[in-house]
Amino acid sequence: ASIRAVEGLPYATIFGRGFLHDDKGNVVISNDSTDTYGFGFPLADPEEKALGSATPDWTMGLRNTFSYEGITLSVLLDIKHGGVLWNGTRAVMDYFGTSKEMENRGEKKVFAGVTGHIDSTGKVVIDGQPNTKEVTADQLWYVAGRGNGFSGSNNEDYIEDAGWTRLREVTLSYRFPKSLTESTPFSNVEVSVTGRNLWLSTNYKGVDPETSLAGASNAQGLDYFNMPGTKSYTFALRVNF
Repeated sequence: ASIRAVEGLPYATIFGRGFLHDDKGNVVISNDSTDTYGFGFPLADPEEKALGSATPDWTMGLRNTFSYEGITLSVLLDIKHGGVLWNGTRAVMDYFGTSKEMENRGEKKVFAGVTGHIDSTGKVVIDGQPNTKEVTADQLWYVAGRGNGFSGSNNEDYIEDAGWTRLREVTLSYRFPKSLTESTPFSNVEVSVTGRNLWLSTNYKGVDPETSLAGASNAQGLDYFNMPGTKSYTFALRVNF
């Protein structure tokens, strides 16, 4: 998968390989019995296509601060809505059979879609009938077949919602009363503890949708064995003279 700026499309659109769809958005399932690795499975689109944009619809931060007799609690909630991410890490783990999802490899399934095929001239022929062919989603599909999202044609299944809500920061501080500091050289003494990235709610299946394979660049939206985010805790002592 790659990130591109293309006229007429949202900024940071992810391009990659995917399945063939009809004009109603239905996945086209192969009804060609001579299709060695694909009879009863989704057909690959011969062209790369746009799979969504990494740019969120909107972001928002909400900070609430509560104070009482020298004690202050400050909470920052961070929200990102919209945008997608290519989970290349999951694609590779599926390819090698090491992901949680691959515990079910070899199961029988019927892919949702309409039937069709690509004829000898390269023309797509769609009959529009609902697919009822039961197949086995095994190693052939995930490695040699079109379900391969690592080195094959299936980037589409690994595009995920990258929205999230996170507890970005919580700070609890205490300012000592003047009666305790008036006999010291300090005009003010305050102690605090801060925690960052303490909680995350997301539909993303990877470690954290707030990640970027390309770092702080324009190419946002790719996760390929990226390092996970971390929690951090800070203890501080602040004095004024």
